[in-house]
Amino acid sequence: MFSTLRVPQFRLLFGGHLISLIGDYALLVALPVWVYASTGSAAASGGVFLAATVPQLFLSPIAGAFVDRWERKRTLIVADALRAALVLGMLIVPLSGSLALLYLLVLLQSSVSRFFFPARTAILPDVVRREQLGAANAALSFGDALGRLAGPALGGLLAATSGITAAIALDALSYIVSAILLAHLDVAPATAQPDRPARSLHDAGGRMLRDLLDGVRMTRSQPALRMLVGVAALLSIGQGVISVLLVVLVATAWGGAAPELGLLTSAQGLGALAGGLLAATLAVRMQPRSLIALGAFGSGALLLVMTNQSTLGVALALYGVIGVMAVALQVGVGTVMQLETPAEYRGRFSSLLSTAGAATTLVAMALTSLLAGIVDVRLMFDVAAVAFLVGGGLAFGRPVLRRIDSPVAVVPRGS
Repeated sequence: MFSTLRVPQFRLLFGGHLISLIGDYALLVALPVWVYASTGSAAASGGVFLAATVPQLFLSPIAGAFVDRWERKRTLIVADALRAALVLGMLIVPLSGSLALLYLLVLLQSSVSRFFFPARTAILPDVVRREQLGAANAALSFGDALGRLAGPALGGLLAATSGITAAIALDALSYIVSAILLAHLDVAPATAQPDRPARSLHDAGGRMLRDLLDGVRMTRSQPALRMLVGVAALLSIGQGVISVLLVVLVATAWGGAAPELGLLTSAQGLGALAGGLLAATLAVRMQPRSLIALGAFGSGALLLVMTNQSTLGVALALYGVIGVMAVALQVGVGTVMQLETPAEYRGRFSSLLSTAGAATTLVAMALTSLLAGIVDVRLMFDVAAVAFLVGGGLAFGRPVLRRIDSPVAVVPRGS
């Protein structure tokens, strides 16, 4: 991973990624805290998360089609600039007290992010060499874990000491710094597809539909990408169960409450931090699909053991290792996606995968909530573990992917 960070172009991408993540997580903690303190309503506080989540489900497929037509570097910079402006607009909220305005700005910020994330995924193969993709994805996962650990702590501190305006200013500044770093990326200024102006609204709608259908057909024609969609759906089932019932498991299995849940979450975060370092090493020694199988099998097996034992200390250790497995899984999925998806479809497939995962997670969460009072919580976690194991089997059952070991034709500038 550290050898990848010596690539100047990747350092710019990684730096912007980490800085904006810290700002995002800081604000994501500070905003609900401020809303709850101002209103005393848990529902109003939860509205912040709802506004941030809705665009992921409904806008991602459309965003991916646009990303494949636009110049990706410019898309990243414009998205960061727009998000900085939207976040700065939140400074009005404490003065006006308008929660409707806050929800609208959070919704718009999240909507712009639906364009940023697939563009970042799609541009990575233009920033590092082909054989560096696994380590580069591991570095980004390491940045994710670091942001998840540092951002919430910073957001809570700012909310307690300096107020919501400090957290808003920090997030806006993080986007500005990210945009400046991305502006220095030295990649070819090309689009994945030509973007001809639409002659009418009907023409634009028809083109969008054709782009989306082309992306679906391309996915169906590629065994590796079909495998990724199947694995993502299975993992999302498990994640939906865990999201709803983890707090219940902590209480019923180990007699814990909020402090113990916090310790468990921190253990997973520390595991993810270590996983970024380990996955970078594994990525240059293993096939990406083997990383997927390792991460899914490992998560499922460890979850089975963790759920069916009665010691909190053992649970903390096992959940930390699950954090390591989750990063291996994430790195494997990202690398297969970038290697196996044709360049002109990277944005659409990235968004398709994100949408499939979000939709399956929401369905799993709804079903889990309905069954929570009927089915034993340990049994539900066993179902989640089996979903992970089946996902690992699906990845392991695929043949070695054809293009992963193909030679590198072009070395990007700055590498």
